[in-house]
Amino acid sequence: MSDQARQRILGDPLELALERAAVERYERRQRQARSGRAAARDAARPLEFDESGFPIRQRNSTFLARVGRLLSAG
Repeated sequence: MSDQARQRILGDPLELALERAAVERYERRQRQARSGRAAARDAARPLEFDESGFPIRQRNSTFLARVGRLLSAG
C-alpha cells in the first residue's frame, strides 16, 4: 500500500493529535471562563510609572507566589 493510499484511509495521525489538543484546549478555556478564573487572571492591573513617566513592567503574581513558596520551604 502506498503512503498516499494509507494516509487517505487512516488519515494523518499528527493532524488528528493536533485537532484533539485544540479541542481539549478550547474546552478547558471554556470551563475557566464559566468559572470566572480566567477573568481574574487576565484582568487589567493598575499601571505604575517611574519618575520620568514611563510605565513600569508589571510582575506576574503567580511567579511571585511560586518564588515565595520556594523561599519559605527552605
